[in-house]
Amino acid sequence: MLCLAAPDASGPGFAEYRAGKSGTFATQKGLSEGFMLTSGFTAAPLNFHPLYRGDSEFRYLGKQRMDGRTYFVVAFAQHPGKAHVTGAFRVNGAPLSTYYQGMAWIDSDNYRIVKLRQDLLLPLPEIKLQRQTTEIDFAAVRFKQSSQEFWLPQRVSVAVDWSGKHLHNEHRYSGFELFNVNAHENEEHRKEPAPATKTESPGLP
Repeated sequence: MLCLAAPDASGPGFAEYRAGKSGTFATQKGLSEGFMLTSGFTAAPLNFHPLYRGDSEFRYLGKQRMDGRTYFVVAFAQHPGKAHVTGAFRVNGAPLSTYYQGMAWIDSDNYRIVKLRQDLLLPLPEIKLQRQTTEIDFAAVRFKQSSQEFWLPQRVSVAVDWSGKHLHNEHRYSGFELFNVNAHENEEHRKEPAPATKTESPGLP
């Protein structure tokens, strides 16, 4: 996975790609065989960024003790048509926007989001999408090039009820590396279109 944090006049965002070790774009396998493809999870916590807080309603639910630590539990629900950090679900054509509600577990000592759960705000009957639940566990990552600590996805679980089928994907991330480069994207040579910035993009054939 290659994640680009490019400057954006409208606010922070991420563009996520699948790439090989050489940095070239890799075609995601499995779609033609009928499997569900899911991506775009690095952008999920952006709902809590100050620039995007007006896109959702938030409610503090209280504290929860887990693994010897105390967490603040916060519920949220996006405003349809207003939220900038949305999802997308594609079935044989153009993707339809998806909006979410969910909960975040925030470490009471450092205010880091350590776990995030997102559920569909509303089903999409026009494409027979009844449920989409995403659970993301975050962990601290350090790079040799920086003294800063980054909280990045460590495990992602996606469960979907679509057209009478129950589908499930699980992602596990490791071996993070940090790059600081100038890049130019050539639209003519790119074989596989990347997911849109600031989205989660499950896809079905």
